[in-house]
Amino acid sequence: MAQYAYLKSEWLIPLPNQFTAHQAMAIGTAGYTAALCVQRIIDFGIQPQDGLILVTGATGGVGSIAVALLAKLGYQVTASTSKIDEEYYLRQLGAVNIIDSQTLKETGKP
Repeated sequence: MAQYAYLKSEWLIPLPNQFTAHQAMAIGTAGYTAALCVQRIIDFGIQPQDGLILVTGATGGVGSIAVALLAKLGYQVTASTSKIDEEYYLRQLGAVNIIDSQTLKETGKP
């Protein structure tokens, strides 16, 4: 809550020209983290036609933004969540499948 904050310059990233400060703050840390994760998927050459993408914690901040970003890019997203009652929300974000995250905790081989 300080009027000024002192940080190491290497901790900061420049604000892209296409964003206002308000937009950048609205996206926040969750949006930035989700975007980095999506970028890694792209960096590894995984394309939408390669199959389903699983997003765990899909109703959380990072997860919900990841679902929306991936869906917008044409990926078919399977959303894993413990909040199965949030199916409508996840489908609005673009998820094509919703699974109960408890099913991923079963013993045995993946």
